[in-house]
Amino acid sequence: MEQTALQIILVRWLTLAVSIMFMMLNSTSILACDLNAMVVINKSIQLSNDEQAVNTALDKCGKGLGTLDFEIKRRAERLYIGGNDTVVQKLKIASLINLYRTTGETSYLDDLNKNFFATEHGYLEYCMWQYFSGKELCERRLILGLEMQGLPHASWARANFAVDQSNRLALLEKAAKQGHVDAETEYLIAVIDKDRPDLVELNERLFRLIDSGDSIDAEIFYLRMIALGYGGFNHNPKLTVELATRFLKYRDIPEYYYLLSIAYFDLENEELFLKYLNVAVEMGSEEAISFKKSIGETEQ
Repeated sequence: MEQTALQIILVRWLTLAVSIMFMMLNSTSILACDLNAMVVINKSIQLSNDEQAVNTALDKCGKGLGTLDFEIKRRAERLYIGGNDTVVQKLKIASLINLYRTTGETSYLDDLNKNFFATEHGYLEYCMWQYFSGKELCERRLILGLEMQGLPHASWARANFAVDQSNRLALLEKAAKQGHVDAETEYLIAVIDKDRPDLVELNERLFRLIDSGDSIDAEIFYLRMIALGYGGFNHNPKLTVELATRFLKYRDIPEYYYLLSIAYFDLENEELFLKYLNVAVEMGSEEAISFKKSIGETEQ
């Protein structure tokens, strides 16, 4: 089915694109904290011996959606579920991964390898982010062993290696049932189809993820679907404007500006269309750059 193929491509793209978006954020980023402050806070976190010390360090950048505190704890609590790693270890691992995703600097993966390779989630994160960058360092038998110990992050990791789509979905669903929000998002993106009898239930799960703020992937997927009218969702530019404006209050991501511009284009508001398209271009959105280039070629 053409739609299913589109969804598979989307979820693969989102896994990498979201990390690329993090690397494009500026000082008014979703993390509500400039990079220098984040580096200093990470150093404090890595030196912390207890959870209170970590919380004290994170308090410097505020609390709530879009803050450094929210993103690090989202990873530690909603991805690194169960296992033998301590809360402090999970927070330290999440901080390193957050900085790697924000800057693209591999030194943070080096620190992860040096200090947390022997931990369960440190190993999983190190091998998976190396895998996403094209390096095959994961030992599949070790990941299987971690999954058999009940770690949903290991099930999510194995899903990324699955060649068979049904096996991949089974692994994602397994992790999602254990509370892994990224696995649930990837599962929903892959299975939502207008012909499914449980479409209402699947959409409700997607909307809960969006409302929680726990999944950037879910936000991007839904915005894209309603902005372009894909995947069984009705084309709805007014709702796109409403949601993109809401998301931008705590996530300064170029994708949101691009989809906002598309919505205003459909609403025939040329001024706001060009305004947000230019913002997306300035932030490096390849889609926005291509769209603006095509406009210029048409006008010539």
